[in-house]
Amino acid sequence: MKQGSLSFPPSLNKLMIQLSKKYTYLAQAEKVGIITPKTLRLDGVDDEEIQQFITRCDADSRFIVRSMQSAEDTHQQSYAGHFWSSSAVSSDDIIATIAHANAENQQRLAQLGISESPQLMLQEYIEHHIGGVLFSPWSFFADYGFIEYSTHSVQAAVEGKTSPALISLKEGLASPLALAEELAFLETPLRVLTQQLQNTFNFPLDSEWVYSETKQAIILLQVRPQTRLVGALLTASPTQKQQLKLPTGDWQYTALSESLGKLSPLSFSLLKQLYNDAKASLQSLGYQAKHVDFMTRLADGSILVEPQLEKKFYRLSKFGGFWKSFKAPQWQQKIKQCFATLELDNDFSYMQLAQYFQYWMVANTLSNGQGREENTAHAYELFWQQTLTLPTVNISTHSWDVLNRHLKQLFFFELEKLKQQLAPTPEKVLLSWQDYQSNKIVSNEQVQQIASMALYDYSLLGVASANTEMQSIGAKKQASGKLFIIDKPSRFQQNIPEGSILIAPYFDNQWVQMIPKLNGIIVFQGGHLSHSAIVARESDVPYFVGKQEEISKFQSGDLVTLSLSGVLSLS
Repeated sequence: MKQGSLSFPPSLNKLMIQLSKKYTYLAQAEKVGIITPKTLRLDGVDDEEIQQFITRCDADSRFIVRSMQSAEDTHQQSYAGHFWSSSAVSSDDIIATIAHANAENQQRLAQLGISESPQLMLQEYIEHHIGGVLFSPWSFFADYGFIEYSTHSVQAAVEGKTSPALISLKEGLASPLALAEELAFLETPLRVLTQQLQNTFNFPLDSEWVYSETKQAIILLQVRPQTRLVGALLTASPTQKQQLKLPTGDWQYTALSESLGKLSPLSFSLLKQLYNDAKASLQSLGYQAKHVDFMTRLADGSILVEPQLEKKFYRLSKFGGFWKSFKAPQWQQKIKQCFATLELDNDFSYMQLAQYFQYWMVANTLSNGQGREENTAHAYELFWQQTLTLPTVNISTHSWDVLNRHLKQLFFFELEKLKQQLAPTPEKVLLSWQDYQSNKIVSNEQVQQIASMALYDYSLLGVASANTEMQSIGAKKQASGKLFIIDKPSRFQQNIPEGSILIAPYFDNQWVQMIPKLNGIIVFQGGHLSHSAIVARESDVPYFVGKQEEISKFQSGDLVTLSLSGVLSLS
């Protein structure tokens, strides 16, 4: 019936794989010696089993009832904050709280269109003041853990009322952004916790923790996969931006920048090499394709694009239209021959990757972009692994849009092999492609230097009239909509209109389900690891933290545009 402090009712003594991820991840953590709260899964239990659980806890314990839906905490979507969990209650209030949790989550499941019954667990509440959220790895740095913490409660941390820290997980590496001096004693136990979690789980970690003064120990409350990498933590100052020299040109954060996402040095260097190797193929179709000089990478991994240079690269030569039509049947035959001789189970091959990329670029131009699909998160980033799924290819098709889609799948399938090849040595994403091929190693000094620069968000170098007071913690794109201002979140009981751009002092977790339906969010206090920020990144919603003096000139109902830098203007 019992594994450590996580209890199973007799009717549910089944394989762990059949249970909720939220529950099984905690069980896995406890199995390797990590301290977790006493927990009882509530499916199929009766009042007597609940009473037995209570007697195993301390006499003065309080309890919380938490959701544990199977839809929560997947690698694609966290549903962070979407379901109802209780505050701490006494043992006398447990039964009523379970009934309330069932009713609340039944309603929320229906709103989300999820055909499940509410699934709950009962936990002994850990009394605490200090708590936080820990992401490991941070960005594309395997040797750092990013923490947002509060000295009030872990609930304050998940709501974004936090302070940030970036701690080293490797001997010989300094912590770039230390915990507050009075909390410095927590750095070592947090490092040990992170290392234990990394050794237990094979995915990027998003975990919630508290410090129990009674037990003088860190307690793990929850662990789940990161669904998006967290990038720069601080806004670059005007002085720092001035020190970062860009090549000559009008560099901008464009749709291509958004599509690529933030890239490690290795990922960007590889992408430029692939473009260089694809030039001859594009030139055969009449494109100029002379210089791959239209992209540049900033220190935080942001990619800026020079639109005029990009247009020049894809500009047709004098007889380009003729060559495009003349060569198209030959290219179609080449691509179909490639499909007929596919050997997908081979080890990673750069030659194969380059061929898929060249053919994909050809098909993309000949289909005029038809068949293009949205990328999965961090598709081009070598630090971020996806599931390796065999692509299905229709070799009988003559449609360029279908060929375009198939070739893109083949390219990312081969790229995923390289990601898996890199997995044992993730620090190598800090090398260039040439240095990686030469088997060079990355020193601690290099890691520290690159990480110290990546702390700061430089992407707004490519945005005119950037407001340096605003920090982006969601999607980076422009948005428009009607403004909706909430002055006092704790008293707000209405619905937020769909398509709104929301302004509030902070983001109340009761609104999390609305995020996919919002066009943008501005709050005056918030954090990268809050539930709302996690869901905004998953939902591709712009989200900014900061205070603008000029917000007072706007009012609810105004039709506004929210710029890439978080500046509001009347539409």
